Amino acid sequence: MKINGETHCLYLWRAVDHEAEVLESCVTERKDHKAALGFFRKIMKPHGKLQIVVNDKLRSYGVALEVIGNASRQETGR
Repeated sequence: MKINGETHCLYLWRAVDHEAEVLESCVTERKDHKAALGFFRKIMKPHGKLQIVVNDKLRSYGVALEVIGNASRQETGR
């Protein structure tokens, strides 16, 4: 994506409930554990503690969930 003539790589983060409704979304420039931690905290403010987190096998998710305390509720897959 070009912003002010510079090319940027942006990542979309989405939280979806069991009925496939989007609860929260945001865009970041990085996909590291700090971005994951910020997104999980943003989700937890209005919706409370996460019951199950299903994601791809990116290691930054596991690191962020360990900090939050939900590492045991992570499921990886496609």
